[in-house]
Order: sequence, then structure tokens, then C-alpha cells
Amino acid sequence: MKHILLLLLLWAAAHQLFCQEGYQIVDTTKRWETIYISSTAYNVSYCAHNWSYHIGDTVSWFGQQYRMVQRTDYAKSETSNWEVLIREDTLNKRVYLNTLFEGEGLLYDFGLQVGDSVLVENYYAFDDTVRMFCDSIDTIQLFGQARKRLFLHARYQNDHETWIEGIGSNFGLLHSGRGGFFIGGGGPNLLCCSQNDNSLYIDSTYHGCFVTTFYPQLVSEYYDTAYVNMPYSFQLEWINPYPEDSVSFFAVDMPDGFSLDEATGLITGQPQNAGSFLCRVTIRNHRYSFNTDIINGHMKVVSPVSLAENAGRKAFSIYPNPCREFLSISDERISRRPYFVELYNSMGQLLAKRQVSDSRFQLDCSQLGASCYLLRFYDENRQPILSEVLIKK
Repeated sequence: MKHILLLLLLWAAAHQLFCQEGYQIVDTTKRWETIYISSTAYNVSYCAHNWSYHIGDTVSWFGQQYRMVQRTDYAKSETSNWEVLIREDTLNKRVYLNTLFEGEGLLYDFGLQVGDSVLVENYYAFDDTVRMFCDSIDTIQLFGQARKRLFLHARYQNDHETWIEGIGSNFGLLHSGRGGFFIGGGGPNLLCCSQNDNSLYIDSTYHGCFVTTFYPQLVSEYYDTAYVNMPYSFQLEWINPYPEDSVSFFAVDMPDGFSLDEATGLITGQPQNAGSFLCRVTIRNHRYSFNTDIINGHMKVVSPVSLAENAGRKAFSIYPNPCREFLSISDERISRRPYFVELYNSMGQLLAKRQVSDSRFQLDCSQLGASCYLLRFYDENRQPILSEVLIKK
């Protein structure tokens, strides 16, 4: 009998040691880095919060021993006293949460088998319960440790959720059951989990444990001015430090006479009417499955000869036109300010662009083929000054 008792004690000690080596969720040496993503109009998402959760002191509540869960909001650089109380039944692999107001509810059950269901009572994240169904279970290697992984879904939702033993939900430590609720406007995602500053888990969707900006971000803030019955070409520019990401564009609003290449972000067209037209284009990162930025403005379409351009003709001297070798351009404005010159071919393709600060400069035309070209002059605010047809002989 003593031998049996000794074996049971050794098993219990080994089981406790196993749970403490990263497989126990309620562990004061762990941290969970979580991002909260919010969305604006046209499904453009942004980072609203970066939260870090950790397990704190032990407290007793109605005879039950809990630990406090504390949260740090990096944006506010402050730590709340506590969010909720949490406890773990390591023998049955269940984790319980207590908000004090709604009482205790089941947060995780890692003892589930395929086909089982579980009623998640997460009163911290939701005002209701949700029944989740275990679709499948596998084992993955994370930083040299084998982890049990459960795939779950809710009966009436397309969203799914993943639980990883010792880490929690892919939505975050305190957000189990999130896959069973549809909540518009954003939600949490677990970026990473660590123990004693050693990584246990890193989400492959995001780039790191602290994210403030989603890429790509559009550099273009406005559209070039277009001209009636003349070819138009405008390339949206963006920055993305992660070139492996798949990116596309979508025209929310595109004026008549224009089209968008969704793969490259090139806007082309030949408008028929002058005016100011609403033009909205979003850029989407398929790694995230949401839009990361939008250019929201108006595209100006003017006649080839406008009042402003008549004034521009008086302010600039352009000769010789037709041109063979070099085209001389003189800025004869009284108050000279830097301006931009762009050269387009008859297909609307941008061939050259230059910022000019001198009163005179020359444009080399010797390499241009015999044809008609378009010179466009803009001020520092990208307002049109002059358009001039250039003939190359």
C-alpha cells in the first residue's frame, strides 16, 4: 500500500512539473502580447491597442483560490490593477475565469476530444455564452516543445478558433469563444506568448510581438490632374517593408472614363467631361485579409486650356517647339517658386519628371522619337500651372 501511495505521489509531482514547464496557462512567468484591431469605413483596419497580459497575485474568493490577470496598455503606458480572476484545474486541463459580477465561467477545456462540444462562459469578453465544437486535434512543435492544438467552431458562425495547450486562444488569453461571436468593428488577436522572456508562440500572420501600423501604406495622398480628351496615367505609390506580402487594389469609387489595374495600382483613362469627381481606392494585404489604407479624394478633370494655364503661358517661355535637340524653359514669374515638370507620351505614360528651382533649364529631346508629347507643369501643391503639347521632329 505504501508503494502504491509513493507511486501516486511521484506521478502527481511529475504531473505538476509537466504542467509548470509551459503547459500550464495560469503561470506567473508568462506574458501574452495581444493586438486589438479596429476598422474604419471601407474595411480599412488599424491598430487600436497593444495589450500585454500577465498573471499576478493570488486571491481568495468564496473559498476558491484564484490569480489576478493584469493588463498593460502600451499606448497609455499603464497597468490596470486587474482585469479578471483566473484559476486552472491542471488535473482536468480546464481554465476558469471569474469577473466577480457574473461569477465563474469556463474559459478553456483542453481535455476535449474530436466531436465534443464545450460551453464557453467568457463573461469578460462577452455578455453571453457560446457553444464551441471540436473539429479536430493535432500536435505542433513550437520552439522545441510539442503542443496539443484544438480546432473549434460555433454552429452558426463561419469563424473558427484555435486553442493551443499552455497558451490559449489565437484571439488572446482572455478571448476564448471569440470565434463563436460576430462583432463588427474589429477584435483581438494574439501576437505571441512568452515564458521568462523566452518565446513559446508567435502568430505567423503578423510581423512581431508589437505592431502599430499595418502595411502597405499608401504614399500617394492625391491624384494628378486629368485633362479632357487626353490620355491619363497615374501610378499609386505605397510602402511595404514586407515584400513577400500579396497586395491588391480596389476601386471603391472611380470616375467615368477611368479604370484601375487591381494588381499594380495604375489608374488610366481618357475623361470626356471636366469637373471634380470622387475617387476612392483601397489597398489590401492578403496576409491580413483586410484593407490597410485608402486614398480618399477627388480627381480634377480640366480642359486642356484653362484660365490658370492661360496665366501659365504668360509666366513661362518654352522654345523651340517643335524641338529637335534641346527644349529651353524659362520661368518668367515675378515671384519664382519651385515647380514640377512632367513629360508624357501620346499613350499617357510618364517619361520624365523633374522638380525645378532655377529660372531656366533645358530638357533633352534628342532621344525622343518623332511624335507629339505633353508637358505638364505643377506648383508645390500639385496644382496645375500649364499644359503644353510638345512636337518632336
